[in-house]
Amino acid sequence: MRVFLFCCTLIILFYCDQPTKWNDEINKDIVLIKDMPFMHMAVWRNNKLFSIKIPNEMTLNDEYAVESDSVYEFLKDTTITSGYNYKFIEANEQGTKVLYAKSIYRDVSAGSLYELDLESKEYTLLIESSYNVSSAVYWHGDDSRLVYYRYGNPIGHNPGYYLYDKNTKQSELLFEHIAPCGPSEMLNGFDLHPNNNVLLIPAVQAPPLSNKSPKIIKYNINKKTIDTLSVNFDLSNRRIGLWLRYNSDASRILYCNFPRGSFTSTTNDDSEVGIIELPSQDRKILDVNTNSKDTYKSVQIAPNWSPDYKHIVYGSGPLSIEGARGRYSLYILKNVN
Repeated sequence: MRVFLFCCTLIILFYCDQPTKWNDEINKDIVLIKDMPFMHMAVWRNNKLFSIKIPNEMTLNDEYAVESDSVYEFLKDTTITSGYNYKFIEANEQGTKVLYAKSIYRDVSAGSLYELDLESKEYTLLIESSYNVSSAVYWHGDDSRLVYYRYGNPIGHNPGYYLYDKNTKQSELLFEHIAPCGPSEMLNGFDLHPNNNVLLIPAVQAPPLSNKSPKIIKYNINKKTIDTLSVNFDLSNRRIGLWLRYNSDASRILYCNFPRGSFTSTTNDDSEVGIIELPSQDRKILDVNTNSKDTYKSVQIAPNWSPDYKHIVYGSGPLSIEGARGRYSLYILKNVN
């Protein structure tokens, strides 16, 4: 009996002494698109990627390699290329018009909203910075209208989601809303249903002195009703932000649950990117990690679908063991299905 116990003890000690290894293999379906500082976000239309730090356009071949890469020459010496403080980008379905939110802050998306018409080469200020606009999406099937989110002027005064008509230059309040922490949610990652009848709202729940995982709210614009999805994210004292994107028939939601400080150099946590199936609300986490060193963790903030909704494009930066985020680069994750 004593010999048996001695042997068991040796076995236990042997396994306890073995160090735990990180899985340092990067997902084979991840493709590096652009290794360039601060490229945290891009949208994908046809075979083109529109990205920021500054307004930039890349053409992809069938293997997702960049065939051409250019900054718009006709925008040189305009205010759009000054400051480079772009936190958000969106494009219409044809890839002929692009929306930019240019922040007046370094660490959150809150400022002015611009539209760039690539056919007419017109660059237009739609909403001035005093309204603290965070993000916007085009009205499906009619890009003369768009929905945008603003924190208000001043912050907290008439915040919410507004329908903007570019012809009349008038805004109509659709739903009043602001996170308890205001712009500290970093980026309001809302989306609009393909039928233009539902707002998909990230309900960031973190007031200044506490931390809670976010919720997803569906607001029916026509019925003026609210529904909260029964989707729970992994509790983290840092991962408070939420980005949401419907697919073409609203049967799936691409999401990113991202940490505080995602626009700065320190996050102390990574991001979770995944897909929510509807109507089941089942959640599938995607392996988007791009860091094979130290912590085997990386930070993402705003992934977007490919035109066929089979792949995603996203910015990603490595997270060090000390909690610092390295520079963002652009990647594609293939075959998310």
